[in-house]
Amino acid sequence: MITLAKNSGFCPGVKKAVTELEAIVEKNPDAAIYTLGDIIHNRLFNESLSKRGINKISFDEVDTLPTDKKVILIGRTHGITLDEENILRKKEQDNNSFAFIDMTC
Repeated sequence: MITLAKNSGFCPGVKKAVTELEAIVEKNPDAAIYTLGDIIHNRLFNESLSKRGINKISFDEVDTLPTDKKVILIGRTHGITLDEENILRKKEQDNNSFAFIDMTC
C-alpha cells in the first residue's frame, strides 16, 4: 500500500515557477526559450520541457545562444551565483532580444 501525504506535490516556489514558465511560453510562441540547468528537481518535468523545445543549457553555454531571434533564459528555482546573475543582467541590458527571468525560490 502507498500512502500519499496530505500536502504532497510542488512547494509554493516551484508552483510559481512552473506557472510563470507556462505563461512565458504562451506569450512568446516565437521565442527560443531555455532553462539555465534544470528549472526544478523533477526529472519527468524537465524531460517534458525538452520535448516541448525548451532546452536546458549551462551557464558556460550562454554565449552560444541564438542572436537572430528573441531568446528567453529562465533561471532555475535553486538559484545562480551573484556573478552569474550580474553577467546575465548586463547581457540583457546590452541586447534587446535577450531576456533573463530569475525563478529562484
